[in-house]
Parts: sequence; C-alpha cells; structure tokens
Amino acid sequence: MAFPVLLLGIVIVALYGASIVVVILVIVLGAWPQYARVLRSEVIRVRGQAFVRMSTVLGGGPWWSMTRHVLPNIIPTLLVLATLQVGLSIVAEGSMSFLGIGVPLPDASWGNMLADGRSYMRNAWWLSVFPGAALSLTVVAANLTGDWLRQQLDPATRRR
Repeated sequence: MAFPVLLLGIVIVALYGASIVVVILVIVLGAWPQYARVLRSEVIRVRGQAFVRMSTVLGGGPWWSMTRHVLPNIIPTLLVLATLQVGLSIVAEGSMSFLGIGVPLPDASWGNMLADGRSYMRNAWWLSVFPGAALSLTVVAANLTGDWLRQQLDPATRRR
C-alpha cells in the first residue's frame, strides 16, 4: 500500500507500453491491497461474533458459515469500499493519461484532454478547465455516493 500507483504505472508502461489494458492492470494492482486488508479485517471481525460461532457449534461447516453468515455481513463494507475506490481510480487514470503513460491518444480521456489543453491556457482556458471540472465533479459524486451508501447500510448512522 505504500508503493505509489503512478510509479508502478511508469514501470509497467515502460515494460509493456501504454494501452487501456495496462491502465486497468495498474489500477487493479494499486487497489487490491486495500481491498485485501479491509475485507480480511471484516472477515475476522464477523467470524468472531457469537452467531457465527454458534452456527459452528450447531453443526454448520465452514462453507455454511461463510455463505450464510460471513459473506452477507461483509458485502456492505465491500460496496462502500468499491464506491470510494471509483474516485481514486478515476484520478489515477487521469493522472497517468495526463503524464502520457495512460490511455493512448486516439481514445478519449480526461487526462489527455487536460494535457492537450495545457498549451492553450492563455487563449482557450476552457479546454482544460471543463475536463478538470468534470473529473473533479465525478470523483466528488462517487465519494458522496459511497458516503450515502455507508449511511444507508449502517443501522447506527441511519436517519429515520
């Protein structure tokens, strides 16, 4: 988790070249440690609860406990983490494309639009401002969706 995603992207692009598949690979490799850490801690937390231990005492096997008790209780955490990770993935893709190591130029990307508009900032400022604003608003919308989803799935914070 301490390894920067952009540095990983530079190394992988240097080895395999810039393409959409490489961008997806870099984002997945950069995000999976957080998913693994959070989901592992959630599984350990749920497995230690009384209802899971009681299902084992009553004869439920490990698959029964996992599919009937553990998995349904970690899905809300997974959904919230996924919605919050969307914003980080959008920023990572935009940053890689802005630096020229992301999506190749014939394909559209907010990072490519920002990089192209950089040289026209004096005369046509909107070429960079509007893609940057769209990227920012999309990230904020994804984060607000994740926060709303967390509030809806957590009974302690749910408003009536």
